Amino acid sequence: MRLDSFTVGYSAAEDRLLLQAIGDGDPQSFWITRRAALMIAEGIQKVLTEQYQKFGGHMISAEHVGDMLAFDHSIASQKNPPKAGAVNAAISTAPILIYQISYSAENAETCQIYLTDAQGQGHGYRLTADMLHALLNLIQSQCDHAGWGIRLVQPATLAGIANLSFH
Repeated sequence: MRLDSFTVGYSAAEDRLLLQAIGDGDPQSFWITRRAALMIAEGIQKVLTEQYQKFGGHMISAEHVGDMLAFDHSIASQKNPPKAGAVNAAISTAPILIYQISYSAENAETCQIYLTDAQGQGHGYRLTADMLHALLNLIQSQCDHAGWGIRLVQPATLAGIANLSFH
């Protein structure tokens, strides 16, 4: 399913984030716990690394891929910073509690993300790298709002970027 837009908000009563996804199918809602937020961050970084490795015009030395991803995230965050928004109460589906997240790099431009519950029920979405960075940034801003004290992405270090080697 194509993902057109998403919103993330914090529910103090649930101590969870609520992700609402709108695409070419019915709108869906997902509960994101602290553990799921960390899994999402890890998965996004893995799938973006996979994209670099499979489809990059040039290979980046493995020791610098993390620096490159952090740099890309920084650039994407500046282009599309998280915007304050409210979750849509009109989305009537009961939120799915995210239990497992899987990803796959389809090509150089898009990735698939699959969000499922403990019974394997859920949805898959097609996102661009910029959308993945934006989603990660939005989840980070809501983790900060919730006071969870977790960092999903480490900022890029200019020293690491300066030492990138391309093959």
